[in-house]
Amino acid sequence: RQITFGVFLQNDWDVSERVQLETGLRSDYTDGYGMVVLPRVSALFRIAKGWTSRIGGGFGYKTPSLFTEESEQIQYRNVRPIDKASAKLEKSYGGNADVNYRTALGEDATFSINQLFFYTRLDHPLLLQSLPDGKEYELRPSAGAIHTKGTETNVKIVYHDVHLFLGYTFTDTRLHENGAKAERALIPKHRLNSVLMYEVEDAWKLGLEAFYYSRQKLSDGVRGKDYVLCGFMAEKMWRNFAIY
Repeated sequence: RQITFGVFLQNDWDVSERVQLETGLRSDYTDGYGMVVLPRVSALFRIAKGWTSRIGGGFGYKTPSLFTEESEQIQYRNVRPIDKASAKLEKSYGGNADVNYRTALGEDATFSINQLFFYTRLDHPLLLQSLPDGKEYELRPSAGAIHTKGTETNVKIVYHDVHLFLGYTFTDTRLHENGAKAERALIPKHRLNSVLMYEVEDAWKLGLEAFYYSRQKLSDGVRGKDYVLCGFMAEKMWRNFAIY
């Protein structure tokens, strides 16, 4: 069992008709790990008709947990419980900036595009390591930090009840430790997504989706194959319930 107490303060300030500033301060106390203070700030700029931009940044954290992507890959078998005496909070520091554009395409359609840039640094991440006997694993805090940077592009086109979403994400994640840099496993550098949705408000939703993931480094150091996932969804809604 783990207990966390927290308090959060937020302030919104309309600096002018074109600039809005949001600031926040959060403080959490987690049993066994102590207190953290997490400031954040975000500024929204209304550049021109249809154009907006947002720049922001802040601190974050995560309590140590067995439920990581690396542990999941081996189905949590032979993974020892986390040693709280040596484990530390995983603290993060990040920032992002984006630009949005939205316009009408005639009388019946709209087009919008969002371009995002992001960067995050994660200190003392828990990494899965094999014990000397080669039979068990342990999550140990790294002396270094994981740096993640990338871009994301999203396009949305709406025509009557039809919605088309297209997206591309580039992610570069590396562990900086003891003067060396190593690519992190299980994180594809390139990802494409597309969703075609037909929606009748409060009645039906039908959708086709497809996702592409580029080759990525696996936990054993081998580089896996790229792959595509496709899916279909349907949802029927009534007044008091829905079937999905």
